[in-house]
Amino acid sequence: MGRLPKVALFDRVYKGRKIILGVEIKIPDTGKGYTVYEKHRDRVRFRRIVAVEPVIGQLESDYLMPRNYLKGVEGDMINTIMAAVA
Repeated sequence: MGRLPKVALFDRVYKGRKIILGVEIKIPDTGKGYTVYEKHRDRVRFRRIVAVEPVIGQLESDYLMPRNYLKGVEGDMINTIMAAVA
């Protein structure tokens, strides 16, 4: 699309910086100091991550996504498409 997102969602495992290239990094936390609306909004956002992660894990394990023998960005795209077709 040619532009960066405003917010990126990560797991609790991430321990890096809070802002990278103007993108805010959000990690699930206890919600202390947030309004009810903010807690609910974040809860809904992080549920999407939980729904997608098993699919990514299955692609990686069943369709050998970590083993990419194709070179460059085009190779990464071809490898992903081949895994999705399989």
